[in-house]
Amino acid sequence: MGRTRRDALRLSLGTLAFALVGLAMVRFIPPPFPVVAGSTQRLPELDNRLMCGWLGNDKVVTGIVDESALFSTCTAYRELQEPQEILDLCTRAHRSTPSLPKLPKDDNDSSYRSAPSPSPDGKWLLYYEWSYHNNKRSFERWRLVHPDGTGTRLLPFPASAEFLYPHWLADSSGWLGQGSSADTSYLTRINGTHLTQTPLSLPENLWHLRIVAGGELLFAPNWRIPPQRIVYKSSSLSTPALVQKLSLRLPMGKPYLSGYGGGHSPFDFSRDGRFLIVRAYMPRSDNSFLAWFQGAIPSRDSGFIFWRIPRNGDSPERLPLPGDVMDFSLSPDGEKILYWRDADEAGSQAYLLTLSAR
Repeated sequence: MGRTRRDALRLSLGTLAFALVGLAMVRFIPPPFPVVAGSTQRLPELDNRLMCGWLGNDKVVTGIVDESALFSTCTAYRELQEPQEILDLCTRAHRSTPSLPKLPKDDNDSSYRSAPSPSPDGKWLLYYEWSYHNNKRSFERWRLVHPDGTGTRLLPFPASAEFLYPHWLADSSGWLGQGSSADTSYLTRINGTHLTQTPLSLPENLWHLRIVAGGELLFAPNWRIPPQRIVYKSSSLSTPALVQKLSLRLPMGKPYLSGYGGGHSPFDFSRDGRFLIVRAYMPRSDNSFLAWFQGAIPSRDSGFIFWRIPRNGDSPERLPLPGDVMDFSLSPDGEKILYWRDADEAGSQAYLLTLSAR
């Protein structure tokens, strides 16, 4: 075989190999996704604070964990220093939450008051309280109060109920107290000056529950979400036994859970139920090409990327959030995202992302 033919063969084999490698790499190269436009502002007033919830779309309630009274590492059970603080994100004015009566605490009594759960319309703060005397339950109840301290209402738990985790309805007409099993949940409605409480049998294993417009229940059937394919389920308050499957595909990465029980949820549905926000983890590849490509996405510091995934099948969008976000929360109208970044020894730094109109 002459030199020219050998060179031509080498060239052909090289071209073929390059083409095969190129075709293989196409499988790993995701299509370009639009990035949602928005503006970011720093909120030093909220550094190192724990989010209680949105009080409407322009105010947030936050607090500082009382380490001396830490009941559990789970966020739902954390005791915060009283009072908590309400911050107006427009004016940056802040004030304390209402001063509430002290609960009994001595050698024979133990008591607990949760952090407030604000209503989406900004009109209410909801607390969970319990007290035990000589290891017997004295009371277990809801405390509902306006942010200015007026209109207090107390509602005892049913005798069969224990801890109920509150989930506000999207229209703020009441809340769902999610129990520890399918048959121990209660729906509470606000009817003028009265509160009505109705037992509700829910599907089992409601993880990452969100109640959106129309009383729709969106939840994951398991806390371990498989990579890429996010399997959610849909039900409703009117027909909770009727469950439908909702499958949303994650374009890149996999949902990141920072810890069972005590970790922040990687999901947040908008209150209108139109889209899902996902914090995904992008594992680093040892392949130099993939490592280079992954470095081009806005999560190169720690490998996190945020997606906004519409339920109607439209193309997913990337959110302009950094890769070192520790926790985030979506406003009721879906137009703002409050988030905290890891600041090493300084703790966490707070930021507000305001998304451009769709």
